[in-house]
Order: sequence, then structure tokens, then C-alpha cells
Amino acid sequence: MADNLTPGQQAQKRASEMKLNARVKAFADYLLPFEGFDPVARKGPGEKFLTIGHGHYGPDVKPGARITKQQAKVLLDKDIRKRIPELEALLPRFSSFPMSAQQAIFGEFYRGSIGKSPETRRLINEGKFGDAAAEFLDNDEYRNRVKLNRRGIGPRMENVTLELMKMQQMLESR
Repeated sequence: MADNLTPGQQAQKRASEMKLNARVKAFADYLLPFEGFDPVARKGPGEKFLTIGHGHYGPDVKPGARITKQQAKVLLDKDIRKRIPELEALLPRFSSFPMSAQQAIFGEFYRGSIGKSPETRRLINEGKFGDAAAEFLDNDEYRNRVKLNRRGIGPRMENVTLELMKMQQMLESR
């Protein structure tokens, strides 16, 4: 028995790993069109740290750093796997949401906005998805996205709002 697990436990572990791998792929597929690929570390407007690859951001990204697409893919996979439990800690019912909502919400968590929006998280956790949708877009970063030269965040944030509204409609139709 590998790792002292029974055959049933081994099967359960494999099934859990397969489910996680499928979620990681779904989140990566969602993120890639938004994140693109930067082979050289760059600093975005208003950002404290550099970004490289497919949106990897943080103090570990050094000026002048370069990355291949394969290295960026590995880093993205690692970043997603690290962030899933972080997001699930903030939104305990996250994994029960429709996949399209999980993707949109994860995309904004990856970008950093869901983590900085305690009121939106509170409303989501209370199942007040319509209120959460309105609250999420009620912020200066969204309002000033053009002035800040961050136009790309609009569609991402609006996707979250659309998914939250769909979840609200599902609740109301029950």
C-alpha cells in the first residue's frame, strides 16, 4: 500500500487529485487570455512588485528577469494551486459554485481584487449574490480603470458581476 493507504483510500486520493487538476486547468484556461505572456519582468502602473510570465507577481520577481513559456506555465500552475485553498478560506462555499462563476471569481482573486474586497466577500458568503455583484464594481479601481491605464480589468470585473447575478437569479428561481 502506497503511503499506507488502503486501495479505497488510494482511489479516493487519485480522484481528488484528478478533480484538482481539472480545476487548475479550468482556471488556467480562463486566466491565459487575460494575463497573456510577458517573457521579461515588468512593473505595471501603480504596482509595488514586478510581474512576469502569465501574471506571476511578487517580491520574488527581480528586475531584468526572463522566463520561457514553459517556465511560465509551470509557475502559473503552482500559483493557481497555492491560491485555491487561500480563496476557499475566504469563500468557504466557493467549490460549490458553478464552474463559470468559480473561474471568474478565481480570476479576480488571482488579480488581487476579491482579496481586497471584504464587503463583497461577506455578501457572497451570506448568499447575497446580487448585492455582492453591485458592491464589487463599486470601487475606485474599476471606476478609474481608463485613467489608470488598466482597461483590461473592466471585462474581468464585469465577468464576476455577471456570474454573481446568474447565481442570484438561480436562487430566486428556486
